[in-house]
Amino acid sequence: MGNIFKLFIMRILLKIILWGFILVFSIILITEITLRITCKRKLVRWDNLPYIPDTILGHRYMPNAKGTFSNAAFFNTFIINSLGFPWKNFSPKKTRCFRIIIVGNSDEDGIHTDGSLNFFYLLICYFKENKNIEFLNLSIEGQNRSIINMNFLST
Repeated sequence: MGNIFKLFIMRILLKIILWGFILVFSIILITEITLRITCKRKLVRWDNLPYIPDTILGHRYMPNAKGTFSNAAFFNTFIINSLGFPWKNFSPKKTRCFRIIIVGNSDEDGIHTDGSLNFFYLLICYFKENKNIEFLNLSIEGQNRSIINMNFLST
């Protein structure tokens, strides 16, 4: 009789634990869905990031644009140069220095990352003593841009 009672109590405890787990998981899931639907615009905010069509790249940034990007982790101000690429102006004609060209998507353009922790900025800081190196950031945001960027480099 004692073993049957212990099994009965264990089954009840397992049911309570299982239903408790289901309840907690459901609350977390409903909260996550609700926050994603209602707060997305509050967490990720853009200010002035216009695009223009481009025959080679598909699209690029509007030249001479300035703006901000913020999310829950950081706030970043950005500038677009006169050619429609992130960072500072550069001459399309090569000078007598080495050029390091960064081509990529949103991770490389520096707009969607904390500006001071972007690897492009860190690379510039690492080589700031050397005046014979010029850095060009030709990155444009967008998913699956590898083929487009390779075509861009070949032109």
